[in-house]
Amino acid sequence: MEKIEQYQCPTVSCGNYDIHFSHVKEYVVSNLAVEMPPTCQAPLVSIPGDVADYGVKFAETSINPTDGRFRMYDSIEELTANIRKFKNFPEAHRYFEEQSFAFDPVTIYTNLEGEEYINKSDMYALLQNMTLHISPREDKFQPMSHIFIGRYLKKLHQKSNGFLEFVKVADIDFEQIEKEIQEAHSTATNKEIQGMVNMAKSASKKTLNAEMKRLNAEGWNNRDFKVEFEVWRITDTNIVADVFRQTFLDLKAMIGLKKIVEKRTHLFKWNIAANASKVPIAVRLFEDGELSYVMKTELDNAIVRYTKKGKVTEEVGPIISTIDFKDIEENYKEIFDKIQFIRYPIARTKNKPVYVQGPNRRDFCVLIVDGFFDVMASTIMGPFIFHKAENWNKLGPFFTELDKVFKAECPPQSFIKVRYINDLRAETEAFLKTIDPGRPSFEGVRPMDYDFTRLGETLRIDKTIHPNLPNPDQLVQFLVGRKTDPMTPNELYDGFEQCFITRILVQEKNLRNFVHVQQGCRRYLMSKRVCEDCEAMIASLVTDITNREEEVFESGIREQVSEILERSVDQDRSMALWTAALEWRVVAMGGKVTIKEEGSQEEDDDKTNFEKEVERQGVLLTQIACLDYEEDSNPEES
Repeated sequence: MEKIEQYQCPTVSCGNYDIHFSHVKEYVVSNLAVEMPPTCQAPLVSIPGDVADYGVKFAETSINPTDGRFRMYDSIEELTANIRKFKNFPEAHRYFEEQSFAFDPVTIYTNLEGEEYINKSDMYALLQNMTLHISPREDKFQPMSHIFIGRYLKKLHQKSNGFLEFVKVADIDFEQIEKEIQEAHSTATNKEIQGMVNMAKSASKKTLNAEMKRLNAEGWNNRDFKVEFEVWRITDTNIVADVFRQTFLDLKAMIGLKKIVEKRTHLFKWNIAANASKVPIAVRLFEDGELSYVMKTELDNAIVRYTKKGKVTEEVGPIISTIDFKDIEENYKEIFDKIQFIRYPIARTKNKPVYVQGPNRRDFCVLIVDGFFDVMASTIMGPFIFHKAENWNKLGPFFTELDKVFKAECPPQSFIKVRYINDLRAETEAFLKTIDPGRPSFEGVRPMDYDFTRLGETLRIDKTIHPNLPNPDQLVQFLVGRKTDPMTPNELYDGFEQCFITRILVQEKNLRNFVHVQQGCRRYLMSKRVCEDCEAMIASLVTDITNREEEVFESGIREQVSEILERSVDQDRSMALWTAALEWRVVAMGGKVTIKEEGSQEEDDDKTNFEKEVERQGVLLTQIACLDYEEDSNPEES
């Protein structure tokens, strides 16, 4: 195994103490009920054999389980997995202003020749992981040391601005760093260690704190044993002594870690002129499907560094423009071979784009089209502002604000700084609060009933708002057809979000043109009626959907709905669930489901396919085997 792979992650015994409240709050859509848990749920000292995922536990205690909208994330485990992916970007701790946890795993990149590189900020994560792997300590203390050492290295992490830098993995002197870590840990003699253990068993917590501060004030950082032991309910004098001994050893090691950093400024410090010859001239090559491009300012700064002419510049304003990689190959031939192009895949989670740094370390950004859909998803799923048809006539200022940022003339594949997206979201949400959101009351409704009822309301209101537009058959049909049945709550919310975004873009020409220029049509829009320019491309998708239509609905409404109901938490079914499930299936097919009861009459021609199908299925709903109403049930509740 290569050294970089060996130290890419901390030891297994460190556990999963990696989810912070700021991560949860940033990830979930606006207006969801999240609150800071009273304390972190991870123990100071792990129990042997304990494999609990404390990141999951922390996320779970951060959310309000009574808010049914959390079901859009499927499960707490799925939500936590996406948060972990979302928060793992270079210098994320600076964005989240989070200094209490350790570093995330090291991300390894390659250049066009396949050589390995890491972002310079990940050198601190690498040093953290090497210390945990090399320094002798009991497994039960790995979690404590992981957090303690990670916090200290974050203090050493250079906070100034400046352009990004990368480190070539082949230039890291692993063997020498390993040796120096071992030496740093061995500076504590057995006599010193035993003296600390004896002190811990008899001295007060105040005395112990003072001793740690004397040893390494910077590393100790005003921790308080008294508070920590009270929080974690540690009263056993032997455990107190063990914690004190391990803390003493870690503080000794930190002194050596600081020397390692100061000795290798070309690996750990940014933008030092004396190190110019040791630092690769690197530019990130962003890859998103078939697209590849670089940030223009980042390329310009690399040219300045190579030619030593001109000055390094910064982006002014919210937008960061890019250059297609093919244009670089054609127009920058004289310096093309002098720059290391670092392959940097654009990452997205299920619900949000993963942030990237701008050309300047201070800024964090996303593709502007990702920012648009992030704002839309947050607005649709948060304030419920689109849940009343009459609200649409009041939303002019909302769309005006969106038009100011998401412009069709914005160059393709542009990035936008995250702080501007957050400001826009705050401004639009403040305006939306002045409008009655018309949020439906689902108090006391069972979880799966809640999902289907909301979806049924969505489709009915959508039809009211756009009476002259056909049902969103291709889009919704695609969402249903591409998934296995029964649909999960997550898939239902996908349909909920996608339907509204599609309808908004049908209605708002400026936003529709913006999405097309940014080449977002293929990723998000599955309706021929949204983007005429992409009709041919989308038509092939529709053809594929049509070919699968018979297979997807072969078992008919009866079996499909029965399977969905088997996934419901509560076995006592309500008519609202059945009706909404039927509506979803019928509208998804544009009224093409053909199951009929014997003796059904031909309907009037002026009735919609949806209305006809609901009437045809009225008897069928009451005959499904697992539908069992009590005779004394309240009709209104049903």
